[in-house]
Amino acid sequence: MKNKWISYSLLLVLLMFGAFYMYSTFRTPHKPKTKTPEYVQPDPPFTHEANMVVTRAQDTLKSLEIEIVDDEYGITRGLMFRKQMDENRGMLFIFPDVDMRSFWMRNTIIPLDIIFIGEDQRIVTIQRDTKPYSEASIPSSAPAKYVLEVNAGLAAKYGLQVGDKLTWSLIP
Repeated sequence: MKNKWISYSLLLVLLMFGAFYMYSTFRTPHKPKTKTPEYVQPDPPFTHEANMVVTRAQDTLKSLEIEIVDDEYGITRGLMFRKQMDENRGMLFIFPDVDMRSFWMRNTIIPLDIIFIGEDQRIVTIQRDTKPYSEASIPSSAPAKYVLEVNAGLAAKYGLQVGDKLTWSLIP
C-alpha cells in the first residue's frame, strides 16, 4: 500500500511538471528574438577643453570648440563610437613629434574631415569626407604635428585650404 502511494505521488508530481511546462510553452506569448550586440559602447561625452580659430591672412574663417587628445590611448580611440558631433566642435590630436601621419575610421560612426597640421600650426593636408568604419589608411601628404577631426563637409563649407592657420587657447 505504501509503494502505491509513492507511485501516485511521483505520477502526480510528473503530471504537474508536465502541465506547467505545457502552460508556459504554449500559453506565454514569445517575444521575437533580436540579435543584441554583446557590448554596446556608450556615446562618450564631448569635453570642451580649448577654443580654436582658423584664419587666412587675418580673416577668421571658423571658430571651434575643441577637445584635446595627447596620449596614446586617446589618439588611438579618437572619435570612435560617437554618434554625433555638433558642427562647431572638433577633436585636436597633439603628437610629441613632427612626422608623416595616418589615421583610419575603425569604429567611427560619423563621417569626418581630417585636417593635418604642421608644427607652424598651418594646414598641410585635408582629407575630406572620410568613410565611417573604414580601415583604409588616411594619410597626410606632408609631416604633421597636429591633426584636427571635424564633421565631414566643414572644410568645404568654410573654404579651408592648405596654408590656413589654426590657433587655439586652453580653457582655464
